[in-house]
Amino acid sequence: MHELGLIAGILKTVESAVAREKLSRVGKIVLQVGEFSGVVPSYLKEYFPAAVRNTRFEGTELEVEIIPGIARCNSCGAEFNAFENRFQCPGCGGKEMSPQSGREFLIKEIEAY
Repeated sequence: MHELGLIAGILKTVESAVAREKLSRVGKIVLQVGEFSGVVPSYLKEYFPAAVRNTRFEGTELEVEIIPGIARCNSCGAEFNAFENRFQCPGCGGKEMSPQSGREFLIKEIEAY
């Protein structure tokens, strides 16, 4: 359940940005979460309303974009979605791979006014 701690960190970062830009209301926060990040997007969405209840962020929408876990096969060099292929190269069947994308966890956008 480390997602609740992540939400707290996100809100602290957003609060700093809002204060720096002298904005008053945040309508939406857009996150990018990679499949390799270890973060469970559904938990972020589930815990967010409780985390912002009775704060200045109550009513803020949370949007989560999933970044596919793309890996490169160490045997044949093929790139593929590791999660869709059950961590096995569809080209040669190899299981040794290197992540190429999908480790991201970042705030992509803050809609504020």
